[in-house]
Amino acid sequence: MKEGAVLIYETIDKKNNRVLIDSVIVEKVVYKDDTTFVTKAWYGDSYSPSEIRAKTNIDEYEYCHKDKKTDRVIMDSKKENEESYKFIASGYKNGKKEDIEKEWKEYSRRIYAVGRVYVPLPDSIPLHLSMPESHYMYKASIYKFKASVKGEYSGVEVLETEAGRFECAKLSMEVRKRAWWMSSKDKIVEWYAKGIGLVKSETYNKRGKLQEVTTLKAVRGFTIGEEGAVRF
Repeated sequence: MKEGAVLIYETIDKKNNRVLIDSVIVEKVVYKDDTTFVTKAWYGDSYSPSEIRAKTNIDEYEYCHKDKKTDRVIMDSKKENEESYKFIASGYKNGKKEDIEKEWKEYSRRIYAVGRVYVPLPDSIPLHLSMPESHYMYKASIYKFKASVKGEYSGVEVLETEAGRFECAKLSMEVRKRAWWMSSKDKIVEWYAKGIGLVKSETYNKRGKLQEVTTLKAVRGFTIGEEGAVRF
């Protein structure tokens, strides 16, 4: 997949009786330390301007060439803590490093993130094998947010959409979130194709009722299956 490529998705929101259209732009493809890092950004009906400014529209993939495995990173405390440190350091243009470290130490006592929630996508998709469970927590004073993902691989399926015909890895996951007194548990079924990433996603509530269906509708800026495309 190349920088500048665009993927068009349609989401049927059954819960709110609406249809959403989003463009996903491949903003960056970087190779470093035997890993290809792909950054995608969602723009359209699913994300408000404030959410885009907060970068909640960012979708990241990491393909390790040695292990032949892709991680779709959903929440990553290491990157978030690094961004917080950079923000603090930016206020000390001519300051000493010990001043930055002192403020960072005080800040990180009150506000910090721990863990990493991700979807692991091996090159060879097993059938009915459990995915590694992953956890994340964000804490700011008395506020605490927790998330976790677990699931299993369901083998390979061929999907046909308006964008084309794709051989996809299928995964079934349980996603849990908790903040304050509110909690949610959703079942998500997703299909991923080589060189594309997400092709289709179905979200069900804890009672098993279908809430959303997101489907790839078009691909622009590169040819599907072309040489040099990254894993997912």
